[in-house]
Amino acid sequence: MENSISSATGTARPTRVLLFENPNSGGGKDWDTGRFLSAVRGMGIDVRHEVPDGPDACCSLLMEGLSVPS
Repeated sequence: MENSISSATGTARPTRVLLFENPNSGGGKDWDTGRFLSAVRGMGIDVRHEVPDGPDACCSLLMEGLSVPS
């Protein structure tokens, strides 16, 4: 698997992720973006954090991510 490293269990885990945040989901409560990003990055995972303004922006970001060589 590209963009992954092996864990102690022998399973692959990602080294890069794209996180879409919807600040309105769930009423925008109980989500600590900074804490989450810090924890994931602390595990050696590169996170690209985006807050798209709608479905078209999500699709554009996904297509952009798919076209970038790893």
